[in-house]
Amino acid sequence: MMIKRVYFSAMITAAMGAVVMGCSRSEVNRYAGSPPDNMFVNPGFESDAVDILPWFVNIHADPEAFEFGVDSKVAFEGKNSLRIQRKREQPFANVVQYFRRPQDVRRQFRLSVWLRGEDVVGEVRLHAVFSEMGGSIGSDHSESPRLSGTFGWTRLDMDIVPPSPRVDAIQAGVTVSGDGTLWIDAAELVPLTA
Repeated sequence: MMIKRVYFSAMITAAMGAVVMGCSRSEVNRYAGSPPDNMFVNPGFESDAVDILPWFVNIHADPEAFEFGVDSKVAFEGKNSLRIQRKREQPFANVVQYFRRPQDVRRQFRLSVWLRGEDVVGEVRLHAVFSEMGGSIGSDHSESPRLSGTFGWTRLDMDIVPPSPRVDAIQAGVTVSGDGTLWIDAAELVPLTA
């Protein structure tokens, strides 16, 4: 499948986030191993939806610096993965989903993603951003392992705890910086048992 360019400005990304947060579990096309409490919609990029929705792309400044698209030739599980490739100099890009009002914001979550890389210069890491009343109140990526170089399918895990009981939204996903090609598959964001 030809890789499509998909990009959104920060304003469009934020506006579209409201649409994604309204998706029901019955609309989800999951891969076989996806846990039932996985908060991600289309976690294995198996959906036939246009482009990669409900995933959103944030690119530092130049919207054409990175190319994002579904790859039907490379997958960890299921039939697809998401392929990211930097085309022009930009410090970073990320692919994320937004979640409003988690049921128990004091609860810890585990963010897990399977990644594969080819000639990745820079780093790949997981990240989470927490918002309260529309403003960012903190991020958590210090504990995320980082990958670079060429590597086979590797699972990254990061446990995240919202910094305040007033958190009303979480943005979670993967950030890539530098050249190379990255594949993402089998993403999970699950609440951990208390």
